Amino acid sequence: MTFDMLEGICGLPASAYQYPACWVNSAQNSLCHGWLLAGYVVEQCSIPARQVTFRRDPKLAREYLEQESRRAPGCGPSRRRTASADKGAEPEALLRAGEGFLERMEDDPHARYRFWEHCYLAFSAARKGSADLDFLSLHLAWYLASWGMLRGGAFLLQKDYKIHLPAAALLLEDRWSSLTELGRGSLARGDFAGQVMELSGELSQTYRREAGETPSDTLLTKILLGTLGCVPAYDRYFKWAARETGVARGAFSKGSLQALGRLYAGHWEAWEALREKCSRRVVYPPMKIIDMCLFQYSLERQPKLGAGKGEADQVFV
Repeated sequence: MTFDMLEGICGLPASAYQYPACWVNSAQNSLCHGWLLAGYVVEQCSIPARQVTFRRDPKLAREYLEQESRRAPGCGPSRRRTASADKGAEPEALLRAGEGFLERMEDDPHARYRFWEHCYLAFSAARKGSADLDFLSLHLAWYLASWGMLRGGAFLLQKDYKIHLPAAALLLEDRWSSLTELGRGSLARGDFAGQVMELSGELSQTYRREAGETPSDTLLTKILLGTLGCVPAYDRYFKWAARETGVARGAFSKGSLQALGRLYAGHWEAWEALREKCSRRVVYPPMKIIDMCLFQYSLERQPKLGAGKGEADQVFV
């Protein structure tokens, strides 16, 4: 298959176009984990020709996966310790950033970051019982305000919280319930990404009908993160970190989400260990962990990125 064919099917991280190591049959490689789960192994790959040959071999694929399970968490192959910003490397640097963020948040029981927790908990409870759309819209409005979405020329600045009523109703529909329970298999396969993009499109249409404005990808993804937890917030910091590390493309897209899903599934134990630490009050979804880690990773390396845009002060420095 050509890389273009694979890009059209599932999307590829930027590092796949640059590093042969991304195509090695090792379950420690987040990209590889997907084809191993499907029972395939890579037989040959050419970066210059942008072609890769897969061979169906469930037994061998299972052996590679078993090698991963026998490997102690955090003991993957080579580590990059240079100024390459961990491009194409495993997510240790991202996880360290997440750990640092969590430590700082624990110091303040009323940190503004907890707006996400309050909003996410409110929508989670509403899916299990009766829903008060007015109450949920208030939660969503305050969360978005705390995350910089009511500043400058943002159209929400000119609207009251009831602008979110139709969106809240849409987000509670049963057809999106699978997005609240993303497991390892779904993340590795990336089959959730298409549904996320479908919901994003409907959400955008909802706001266009109500406000006559087209919401940005940053706004849409922050709404989805705060209500379903199925996608990171694609703001300036997150997009910079995704591109710089090579874990995914910076633009909000199906391919980018699939790459992030493979990243999490491919290093499941390490990500889940951090998620357990974060879930003492609220059960954090996998995509929230990725959002937290990449956002903080970027902030530590690009403290002035997007300054004055209402995004920098939602995290700790």
